[in-house]
Amino acid sequence: SHFVPAAEAALKRIADGEPAQPANFLVKKFDQKKAAKEEARTLLAQAESSIYNDHDYKRAIRDYQTLIDKFPSTIYADSAQFMMGMCYGWLFEPQKQIQAFQKAVENYPSASAHYYLASAYQRQGQFKEALEQYKAMLQNYPDTYYWQRLLAEYNIAQCLESSQRFDEAIEQYDKFLAQYGES
Repeated sequence: SHFVPAAEAALKRIADGEPAQPANFLVKKFDQKKAAKEEARTLLAQAESSIYNDHDYKRAIRDYQTLIDKFPSTIYADSAQFMMGMCYGWLFEPQKQIQAFQKAVENYPSASAHYYLASAYQRQGQFKEALEQYKAMLQNYPDTYYWQRLLAEYNIAQCLESSQRFDEAIEQYDKFLAQYGES
């Protein structure tokens, strides 16, 4: 078998103090992941600096998009996608804001992504879509922050009222007052 001579050669290299190939491969992979994480963190810091120090939301969006494109599965990508939505809001670009939050819901689902997508829809008068997102948030994330649950319940009532679904709106306001009336 061809395996036996290769295994013997690998064992001889190890005995001579040379690291085994798989170990080198794993070290190299670890170093690559560490470098990628560091670069992603740097991009995130640049974007945050653009926002908080320079109020340059367009540059922040570019940095966030670069981070997402290069490192979509890092722990920073979900924050970058979410913050892109926030930046578009600050730039008064509601359709781009909705698109950014839609991507956040699709690729990095969370209570906050649903909540902010619903709020963006609501501000644009897209009440059906807003209702869907508020309800999805409440259903899929029952342990989310108290303030998000409270505002989602109230905003559901507002969306129903704005859609002229008055009986449902009254029911929702009653439910809201029963649940949060002492808040």
